[in-house]
Amino acid sequence: MKQPNPAFNLGRRVDRNNSELLGLCKGLLADNVINNDECDFLHRWLMANSESALGWPGNVIADRLKEIYADGIVTKDELAELKDLLKDLSGGLAKDAQQPVNLSTALPLDDPVPSVEFADKTFCFTGTLCSGPRKDAAKLVTGKGGNVIDTITMKLDYLVIGVIASRDWKFTSHGNKILKAIEYKKEKDIKIISEETFLKTIFG
Repeated sequence: MKQPNPAFNLGRRVDRNNSELLGLCKGLLADNVINNDECDFLHRWLMANSESALGWPGNVIADRLKEIYADGIVTKDELAELKDLLKDLSGGLAKDAQQPVNLSTALPLDDPVPSVEFADKTFCFTGTLCSGPRKDAAKLVTGKGGNVIDTITMKLDYLVIGVIASRDWKFTSHGNKILKAIEYKKEKDIKIISEETFLKTIFG
């Protein structure tokens, strides 16, 4: 009888927990306010589902909650900062769209916004670009002496996240390219930027 793969099972549990965590964040943000009870609930959920804190984005939220509870006092400013963090993670819905459209997460974007260079730099795109097809964006990069690849590798210099979340992503606000880029940032200075930053650099 084939033995179960512990790493595979752990990965599936983490994915399931992260999907649930993303849903919880969106639910908590429904009234655009995070209060003490909701903060406590999220803290208890992460403690009960500790595997979620093993990777992104659960680890980011867990670290922020650890800071909030460090002195035993939860302030209004801390609750407001937590709300902003959860909004950045969940992306939310585009308000002006004719049909409900999920927005991409803003949580992994580099802050402060880095300078963007093109000559001999390698770019990858993920999500849906509001500015047009990816092939057009790729031409903008190559026209300035840069390179474009379709997958995340150690050759990557910039990951550009489109405004609209892709329907093919594993989670509603992010997918594997974002997760891999975050992981690879531990070993290489991969810059994660928004479509807006990319376009501002191109067109000024």
